[in-house]
Amino acid sequence: MQCKPLISIRILAIAIALAALAAAGAPADASPLPFDEVIRRAKDRPAARAGDSRADAASAALDIERRQAYLPTVSGQVGYLVRNETQRLVTPVGTLDFLPRTQLTGAIVATQPLVDAPRLLYGVPAARADALAARLSAARTRQDLAAEAATLYFDILSVDARITATEALLASLRARLQDIDTFVGVGRAIERDRLQLRLAVDDAEQGLLTLRQNRGVLAAALARAIGAEGETNPAGLPSRLAIPDSEGKALRSALRRRRDLRALKARRQAARERAAAAKSELIPRLDLVGEVIYQRDSPFADDLYAQGTVRLSWTPFAAGTRAKRADAQNAEAAALDREHEEARRGISVAIRRAYADLDIARGEAERAARAVGEAEEALRVTAARFRTGRDTAVDLVSAEATLAQRRARGAIAAIDEVRATVRVRQALGTL
Repeated sequence: MQCKPLISIRILAIAIALAALAAAGAPADASPLPFDEVIRRAKDRPAARAGDSRADAASAALDIERRQAYLPTVSGQVGYLVRNETQRLVTPVGTLDFLPRTQLTGAIVATQPLVDAPRLLYGVPAARADALAARLSAARTRQDLAAEAATLYFDILSVDARITATEALLASLRARLQDIDTFVGVGRAIERDRLQLRLAVDDAEQGLLTLRQNRGVLAAALARAIGAEGETNPAGLPSRLAIPDSEGKALRSALRRRRDLRALKARRQAARERAAAAKSELIPRLDLVGEVIYQRDSPFADDLYAQGTVRLSWTPFAAGTRAKRADAQNAEAAALDREHEEARRGISVAIRRAYADLDIARGEAERAARAVGEAEEALRVTAARFRTGRDTAVDLVSAEATLAQRRARGAIAAIDEVRATVRVRQALGTL
């Protein structure tokens, strides 16, 4: 008998500790976020910043290519030369020591490129196109991440609408269940009606539990979509977003503006520039070379001297690789050209689908608003007939469920209209 209080106290202490841990692990900022803030955070999540880092790397590669094309290089070298014997110079007056057996040498060499056709004419433009493609791809990634967050935002609002409708249904069914208990007691209803209502209450409770569990998962997914921990809740339905009225005009504009299409074009241009660079390696290279040379124990009057050279270098044959490298880059350009064509056609279909979904959502919102009024009137009539014994509990439960479904459908239709607007903007590349 004395163990039960101790066990209860332990259970209570464990429960308090778990609650404290849950509170400590909860996110500090649990307030609902408006739609614009969700979109802003989604565009700044780590996945978006990773795209920026890749774009920065491409910009750095462009800077490197420019520097190598226009700026000089300076190098230094030091050597300790060991010969098998002292080198001697034979003269008419006898043999003279000319170069010692060991000698310390050093040089500082500055090379200024004058003509470097592969890099100047094609390497720099190729790197510039790569940098542009990386920036455009990063921008498009931001739009895709924003669309992902927007989808989760609207999914949560849709679940909330179903939860609200189910809670209203459950409250109404419980009230009806109390009424029918009275009706059964006075003989105005039968036991089967009470069982039907209880089954309906059980189904509504289970449905409500499922919806709440799904909502928690979606809230966690939304938090991840904006680069946060825990759960994130939407603040409410945003206002309609402006979109072009004409589908044809919007399509033409999107094909010019879509950043993923422009990125493909830039990558294709970079491949073509590199193919031309491979062929241009046949053009001789011209460099201006300046050297400061030091030779200890030099046979000349000065150990330290300077010299300059205009150096022309030419490689007419490079193991037969130039044509192959050009073919590889041309094949890559052809592949990117086909990808661009596929993407252009896919964008056309996506825009057409998005506008069709928007038209359907607008019509559904209007019909759903009328359907709620009709379901409310049908429930009022069914409830009156049930009280007079002309309708059964099954009819009443069906009317209650229909009203709950219509209310949820109306709320979801309004959400889907804004969702469709966001999809249009994503397809147009303006999100």
